[in-house]
Amino acid sequence: MSWLAAQGFPVVGVELEPSAAQAFFDEAGLVPATDDSGPLRSFSAGGITIFVGDFFDFEQLGGFELVYDRAALIALPREMRPAYLEHLSRLLAPAARGLLVTLEYAQADMPGPPFSVMPDELDDSPAFDFECLARHDVIGGHPRFADKGLTWLNEAVYALQRR
Repeated sequence: MSWLAAQGFPVVGVELEPSAAQAFFDEAGLVPATDDSGPLRSFSAGGITIFVGDFFDFEQLGGFELVYDRAALIALPREMRPAYLEHLSRLLAPAARGLLVTLEYAQADMPGPPFSVMPDELDDSPAFDFECLARHDVIGGHPRFADKGLTWLNEAVYALQRR
């Protein structure tokens, strides 16, 4: 988010945990202004605004043109993901596009979170088209997942396009 803001893009995020939002600004060396006037509290500084609360309570008029999801979809169990993608699509402009980063592993080997999101699940989305840009075996760099019983772990990056 800091890199995008440094490139001149206004950045908006949604975070469930207030401490995580504050930690982000602390690590960036920024002192955010807070606003409690809307349904979600916001923290803003340096071209970045993070709304704190349940993503499903977040509403923004105008529609975002770009989206980056690195850890939201994989934080949700499979039965919640269609509602997440539908809500996300309502927040985006008609031709919005973006990047989605997922993890793939044998879900039976670890209950999650993070949860495994397999390619066939994304094929079923009525809201988005997904194109896999990259898939890498990352188990070697994540020993905590191996300690939980995983024998393989892929990180996949998808381009997404709102339908």
